[in-house]
Amino acid sequence: MGKFRYSLLVAAIAGLFSVTGAATIFQEDFSSPGDAHNAWTASNDFITRTFNTGACVVTNASDQYTGYVYHVYTAKPAVFTVSAKISRTAETALAGFSLGFNPLDYSGLTVMVGNDAVYFGRSSEGTLNGVASPYIDKNNNVLKVSMNGSTCNIFVNDKFVTTFNYSSIAAGDFGFILSKQTTVTYDDVLVTDEFTDKPAPVKDYVDEFDGALKADWTVYKGNGTAAAQNGKLSMVSDNTADAYVNMLVNIELDSFVLKTVVSHRSGSASSVYGILLEGDEDTAQSTFAITAGKYYGAVAGRHAFNLTKATKINGLAYTEGGQTYYYNDMLEVVKYSGVNTYAFVVNGDTLTRLSGLNYPITKAGLFCQDSLNLEFESFTINSLPVTSIKHFVNKRSVPVMAMLKNYAIIDPLGRVIPTSKVLDKKSATGVYIIRTNRGAQTMLR
Repeated sequence: MGKFRYSLLVAAIAGLFSVTGAATIFQEDFSSPGDAHNAWTASNDFITRTFNTGACVVTNASDQYTGYVYHVYTAKPAVFTVSAKISRTAETALAGFSLGFNPLDYSGLTVMVGNDAVYFGRSSEGTLNGVASPYIDKNNNVLKVSMNGSTCNIFVNDKFVTTFNYSSIAAGDFGFILSKQTTVTYDDVLVTDEFTDKPAPVKDYVDEFDGALKADWTVYKGNGTAAAQNGKLSMVSDNTADAYVNMLVNIELDSFVLKTVVSHRSGSASSVYGILLEGDEDTAQSTFAITAGKYYGAVAGRHAFNLTKATKINGLAYTEGGQTYYYNDMLEVVKYSGVNTYAFVVNGDTLTRLSGLNYPITKAGLFCQDSLNLEFESFTINSLPVTSIKHFVNKRSVPVMAMLKNYAIIDPLGRVIPTSKVLDKKSATGVYIIRTNRGAQTMLR
């Protein structure tokens, strides 16, 4: 999930710029319409461009083909960062850059902003790959592409989107690209000879859903909705076979505890819902799920579930005497560094383990199938350093005992329990949360 393909159809057509030896290779703010008119060329007769508003306004009148407005390079650096402001009249319009553009065959590296995804790839291949981003605005975006040899990083509105490998750009030009029957405004073009690296990976994340849904979430849905309201995440899918909701945040995980608390409010007792882990490839997906009918399953890849009954799952609400009683289920996925096994824990019990995930995790989140009305109380990911795990499991030393007076220990059901009960191993095995005025830490017993 989160990967797309876009068909790129271009017409047959008919060059770029530069100053080397400085941090800034090229800059254009379109403040001089006369100079801009001679410097930027339309690829086809169906492309019009104007510059009298202090920007480059491009209209593609074709009902079939993608079009370009390009500028001629004289020097093509192997290391560079290019950025520009892109304003679209419709959020469904696709618009962006063509790097290493060849006006004879439209070849080059294409990067385009769409409704909720960035698309990229070789123009000559006819299709583009896509990666969703929650930071895309429906109208105004700053698209930035940075290359160092074959490494290409993409950013939208100063937020990292993705990185991929692309053979070093051959001699070619720089162009604006826009989809058919689209009007787009380009401005503030800047090319530098510096490489912009991707940010350090995020290892921890928390959303208590106590306000609007955080911008970090990318929501994929078909006949469904997801919204933060009344301090919870409401996830609803229609009663149609193809309805679903998936929500993901970008995060790189190795050793971690992922936890969420979910309540089945109404709907199907057999449709699955729970936790998603994903990588960068289309098939890199793992699912940990339950049903309100008290079944669970875990599967690697995009395969069907084999569900197993578990009375530990609370599931469906209970109605008696006109009163409905709703239940919470705490779902966790736990993975330790150096061990390729993911434990699926429900209400404190490990129901199953999933092994053999041979891809780096770069996204994590929540999902539901059709015919469901769910409420999630929280979503939390805590990284688990190997040293802290060994400390709590193998030792009852002075550092642990010294914390007794100021620490509260929370069991898997969310109850505060006596510290001595955990340390004396009189409580159930599982993952516990130790809370202090400095934050929280996970303890495995």
